[in-house]
Amino acid sequence: MIVLHMKPKKSFVAIPTKSIILSLLLFSMFLGMGVTCLHADGQAWVSNSLDLKISPTFTVGFQQEQRFNEVTIMDPYLSNIEARIAVKTGKRTQFALAFRREGQTKADSVLRENRLFLDFSWAVLKNKKTTVDLRLRSESRNFEANDGDDHWRFRLRLRLVTKMTVGGIRFDPFLAIEPFGDTKADAINRYRFYAGVTVPLGKNAGFVLSYIRQGTRDKESLDILGTGFKLSF
Repeated sequence: MIVLHMKPKKSFVAIPTKSIILSLLLFSMFLGMGVTCLHADGQAWVSNSLDLKISPTFTVGFQQEQRFNEVTIMDPYLSNIEARIAVKTGKRTQFALAFRREGQTKADSVLRENRLFLDFSWAVLKNKKTTVDLRLRSESRNFEANDGDDHWRFRLRLRLVTKMTVGGIRFDPFLAIEPFGDTKADAINRYRFYAGVTVPLGKNAGFVLSYIRQGTRDKESLDILGTGFKLSF
C-alpha cells in the first residue's frame, strides 16, 4: 500500500497576523499622537511604492504620494507619481534615475512640476542586522507655464536601519537626516529629520510609519505623520 503525503500549498503572499495587528496599533498610536500633539502646521504624507526586480542588478519602481494639510488625512494639497530605474554597480553602491510628475494646489491655481532626478547610494556599513547608507540626490525641477522658477536641488541623506524581533514580531526601525540645498537660494535652506519603523507583512510587503520634522529657512517648521505600504517582487 502506497501512502502519499501532500504538503499544503503556501499562499502567494503570506501575511503574518501579528504583523497586521502591530501595524494597526502603531498607526492608531501615531495618528492619536498626531491629532493631540502636533501643532497647526502638522501634515500627513501617504506614500505607496512598488518595486519589481528584473534581474539581480536591475530594478524598476513606481511610487504614488499624497500630502494633506491635516494629520487626520483631510484637505489634500499635493500629489505626485514617480517612475524609476535602479542599477546596482557593486555590493554596496547603486545608481537610480527617476521622473516625477507633481501637482500642488495653491491659493488660486495648481503648480505643476516635472522633476528628473539622479541618485547615488552607498551602504557605508552593512551586516545582517544593521545598515548605514548615504544617498546623494540631484534634482532638476521644471515648472509649467512659468508658474515657478526652474532650478536644481541637491539632497544628502544619512540613514540608519536596523532589524529587531520582539515577541516573534519583526520590525525595522530607522533614523535619517537630510539637508537640502538648491541653485535658487544658493545655500542649504532645508532639512528633514526622519524617525520611524517598517513592519514586514510577509515576504513581499511592508507597512511604513514615520515622524518627519521639516525645517525651511524663513518658514515655520512642519511636523509630519508619514504612512504607506511598500511592495517588492
